[in-house]
Formats: sequence, C-alpha cells, structure tokens
Amino acid sequence: MGTLACRLEMSKIDGITITVVNSDDGITQTVEINGQTITIKSDGDETSTITMAPESIKMKCKTFKLDAETIECNSEKETKLSSGKNYEISSDADLNMAASQNIDMSAKLKCDITGGTNASLVGKMTDVEGKILNVTGKMTTVDGQITKVSGNLVKLG
Repeated sequence: MGTLACRLEMSKIDGITITVVNSDDGITQTVEINGQTITIKSDGDETSTITMAPESIKMKCKTFKLDAETIECNSEKETKLSSGKNYEISSDADLNMAASQNIDMSAKLKCDITGGTNASLVGKMTDVEGKILNVTGKMTTVDGQITKVSGNLVKLG
C-alpha cells in the first residue's frame, strides 16, 4: 500500500465527509454524516455500504460474515430471513426450533426429514397424509387402543 489521499470536508449544509483514497489498490473509503444519516462506504472492485438512520441500519455488500463466540438476535416484532438461492442452517451439536403457537414447513418439490438413529412425529392428534402413502420398515408396528384400517381394498399380511 502506497500513500493514501485523505480529505475532510465540513459544511453547515451537507455535514461532514471523510474520504480516504488508496490509488494503488483502487479503493475509496467514505464516511458521510449529514444530520439525517451516517453512511460508511468502501468502493473498489465491489462496493459495501452501511447506512444508519435514527430508526434503521442497512448494510449492502457482496459477502457478509459474522464471527463471534456467541451471537444473539432478538426482535420485538417479526423476523424475516430469506435467500435468493440455497439457505442452509447447521449446527455441530443440537439444533432446536420452538414456537409458542405454530410451525409451518413446506416445500414445492420435496421435504425430507431424516434422523440418523431416531425420528419422531408426536402430537395429541397427528395426521400423515399423501396421495400415495408408504410405511415401511424391517419391523413396523401400528398400535393403539382403537386401531382402524379402512379402504376399498385392504390387504393385511
């Protein structure tokens, strides 16, 4: 890295702008404080921008990474996460999901739920439904105080 070009502009109308230009690496860094927002921008091959207003913080960049021992995110209202491509959640230990009301999962093509040793589906009333429903296993048990098997053609054994 060679010599940096640094500029500080102060205006009673536009606020404060701090600019650092690294000509050798083609990077310009800017901080703008204008009385309404604070904007931090790093411009090179790609552009990263952080804009802070009294009620919001917006970050835009090619790659966003957090690296911490513990991360906690809380919202008093809704939380929405989305991806334009694949979305992955993983854990090297347990992964827990809980809702005090409902959990709704859906997939347009396929939804797989797999347990390496055990998989359970438990509820006071549990429905398993499909146009074609296959229940298979080396040992399969259907058990209940009242067990009903019905259909136009029922084959047991």
